[in-house]
Amino acid sequence: MSTYLITGTSRGLGLALVRHLASLPSSSVGTIFATSRSEHPSLQELSQQSDRIQDDLTEVFHTNVTGVHNVTRAFLPLLREGQRKLVVNISTTLGSMTLAPVYKLSPSPAYKITKAALNMLTVQYAQDYESEGFTFLAVSPGWLQTDAGGSRADLPPATGAKAVIDIVQKATPSQNGKALNIHVPGWEENKGLNQYDGKEVPW
Repeated sequence: MSTYLITGTSRGLGLALVRHLASLPSSSVGTIFATSRSEHPSLQELSQQSDRIQDDLTEVFHTNVTGVHNVTRAFLPLLREGQRKLVVNISTTLGSMTLAPVYKLSPSPAYKITKAALNMLTVQYAQDYESEGFTFLAVSPGWLQTDAGGSRADLPPATGAKAVIDIVQKATPSQNGKALNIHVPGWEENKGLNQYDGKEVPW
């Protein structure tokens, strides 16, 4: 039985992750700590049922990098007490410098820059805490039909959430410091911008 801490759960992928985990049997999922910056009706409703991209670089950096660093640092003492010391940061293939030409027309520079920084933050934590048995991963959940992703996006949030949880549950120490793509059957060789093949995302 595992305990999960998920930040940013008021909408989108975060909310979908909580929904998916809450649907799993209690034998595999124990307590779910769902946090957000503000209360949201959907999260409150889910809790009762179960026991616009900004281009302001400073603000986005604070959310995507500094915020992640602060949360990770705060919870490290508790994570040290666990048997499975795993931290998964939600990133994106848009943060890959190798894939930058593919996403050249995507008008979200602050998002790309900060997610690239998040990937390096993940690597630094992976290197610093590997000797303590920690595994740190960056995972791209795909282009999801959330408020930020829009209705034209590839996948519903529930699909991305399930694929992320699959990675979480199967992650091994040999993947420490890696950036991983989700796997969605039928999307491995999609002819569009995005393929969801479950492979490592190039830096």
